[in-house]
Amino acid sequence: MDLNKLIEDSGLRFKVVAAALFPNNGHPHYALKRVINEELPLSTDQLVTLSHLTRTPIEQILSDGFKGAVVDGQIELIQAGYKYRLVLPHSKMIVINLGSGTVEAVVDISERLEQSPTVREFLAWISDATKKELT
Repeated sequence: MDLNKLIEDSGLRFKVVAAALFPNNGHPHYALKRVINEELPLSTDQLVTLSHLTRTPIEQILSDGFKGAVVDGQIELIQAGYKYRLVLPHSKMIVINLGSGTVEAVVDISERLEQSPTVREFLAWISDATKKELT
């Protein structure tokens, strides 16, 4: 999703959004620019804050063919018949088959998270990792 367009369409000022997303950062404006340039990812809490501020569902913010929501503080993404539950405190991703409701895999995502991927990179990685894990 184009965050500049999202902020503009929501009628919010860039500085207001930056301050809300990065309240403890001395330069929130620059931090938000890094997110827009895909140099810095947003945390779960920041995605929730952005969703509330812009009144945009998380699934639209994440896009790239995924639908998603925050459930009990965890990000849940749905794509191609699978639900991906990100259990970030434990650096795990649970892959659930939507058709059967069964857990297909539990994937350690700690190494990937340490690389600080952008949202787009992380979503692409989820698709690739799932294909490898389930084959």
